[in-house]
Amino acid sequence: MRLPPTLYVHTPFCRAKCRYCAFFSVPAGPAGIAPDILGRYLAILETEMDRQAETWADNLALGPAPSVFFGGGTPSLLGACGLERVLSALRARFALADDAEITLEANPDSATPEFLAAARALGVNRLSLGVQSLDDRDLRALGRMHDAGQAIAAVDAARAAGFDNLGLDLIFGLPGQTPAAWLRVLRRALSLSPEHLSCYGLGVEPGTPLAADAAALAALPGDDTQAEMFLRGAELLESAGLAQYEISNFARTTTGEGGALARRCRHNLACWQGRDVLAFGPSAVSTMSPPILPVGPVLRWTNPASLEGWEALVRAG
Repeated sequence: MRLPPTLYVHTPFCRAKCRYCAFFSVPAGPAGIAPDILGRYLAILETEMDRQAETWADNLALGPAPSVFFGGGTPSLLGACGLERVLSALRARFALADDAEITLEANPDSATPEFLAAARALGVNRLSLGVQSLDDRDLRALGRMHDAGQAIAAVDAARAAGFDNLGLDLIFGLPGQTPAAWLRVLRRALSLSPEHLSCYGLGVEPGTPLAADAAALAALPGDDTQAEMFLRGAELLESAGLAQYEISNFARTTTGEGGALARRCRHNLACWQGRDVLAFGPSAVSTMSPPILPVGPVLRWTNPASLEGWEALVRAG
């Protein structure tokens, strides 16, 4: 049985490129996204939504979208006005379920109390914070723009804004990191009582500053040590009430409506289970299939990884 598509919006802007990151991004600078670039991005996004809503009308007729995911990049750099425009565009073109999970990725340095309050008021009900570590040494090694104190402040601001579904992204296997140090980071993260934790092993991607740093590469934990980090970390999270539901993802179990599934990320589940995902924005990946068939065939495509290439594709129809 075909399920209605989940929706994904890619926001490629970042204040700085992290040392390990190989994803497509557009530099925004310390002051944020230039107004002309933001306006251009939003206009192209709306046009793409128009075209895809028409192209995939049969799939969309299967029912309202169960989730929306704003990924990046750094979607929190959209600001309240930009986020409102995108959400309005989505709601004008696509039916969203009454209980739709609307996730926004944010970095601690741009997750201000004012923005988080505005995002919650606009209907965002799940926040994914790119904390990556709660150790300042680790954060410097990764080239992150925030420190541990800012990450904790962002969690506090999210709770004050009314977010009761909060996820933290963490990375392990960092240069010089030991299993004991990784477990300290996890315990500190658990002290913040997140509903969800994503724990990813550090990848060294060609072309990144990290890949060219011989000293950092020499200090990376070996495979056996990284395996120990993963296994001991998973045991700690399970003992703290976060159930592993994918290799790197853990969700808090609940006894309320929805049971143990309540805090699993709906968008992630749709991707991992091969369900329809209709994605918008540069470098966004969609997976769609004819609604009349119970299985396959599947059409999967990736938008160009540049604003210019993406715009040309959208304008061409």
